[in-house]
Amino acid sequence: MKILIEQEPSGGFGFRDSATWHQQAATASAASSRQESMHALFVCICRHLQSKGIIRSVDLLAKELLAREVSGSTVIADHLANPHAQGPFVDECVLFYLRLFRPVPQWDGSHDVSRLLLTLIPQNPSMKDLQYLRGLYRRMGGDEVLDLLGTGSITDVRQILTTEGK
Repeated sequence: MKILIEQEPSGGFGFRDSATWHQQAATASAASSRQESMHALFVCICRHLQSKGIIRSVDLLAKELLAREVSGSTVIADHLANPHAQGPFVDECVLFYLRLFRPVPQWDGSHDVSRLLLTLIPQNPSMKDLQYLRGLYRRMGGDEVLDLLGTGSITDVRQILTTEGK
């Protein structure tokens, strides 16, 4: 299990699209505009993960994340969304927690999101990784843990994501 905890740089991730997606998201009023802005964000994040050697295909993962979000919101707490995907575009389980420089207004039409917890699972994950994820998601069933993931400090988040069990 690879765990990455980062804050988006103020200028985005250094990609051309990264600098403008916040503006697109701020003006997105229709669902299709929100989806376009969300896709642009996912592409920026996936490029960042690919530059770290974590994923194989920016396009496949960005499309998979968007398709999941379109099928139903992944907002799980105030300010926190949990986009997730499973497939051959990733070789190992990855938790990527990202505190955005600016919140995405109306991520799903009603909730502003400033933090993302991406969960990426390979096609055939190990039993150890699945057990870790099961334990993490059980802990996330409590409001206190979700509140910390949605609004807490990076130290709080690191404590939650790197501690197995309670």
